[in-house]
Amino acid sequence: MALAPAHASATNSQATHPTDIRDRWPRWYFWIAILLLIVAAFFRLHHLSVTPPGLQADEILNIQLADRMRQGFVSVVYSDVTPARSP
Repeated sequence: MALAPAHASATNSQATHPTDIRDRWPRWYFWIAILLLIVAAFFRLHHLSVTPPGLQADEILNIQLADRMRQGFVSVVYSDVTPARSP
């Protein structure tokens, strides 16, 4: 029965399972992540006062009605309701 050298198993386990994140990720990944966050913050804050506020109440109601119809809850839409809601 042959015995393997003690240093052979230690170097193999260290090479396949690095314990420190600096061993696995190159340093420039950090700077790319920082750059992407800065660019994202710029585009988020650029012309913040002129961006649309989002969906209006009428649009949300139409989305909810369409979702209920997809689930099988079909209801009658009356034409005397102003405005008529028919998705």
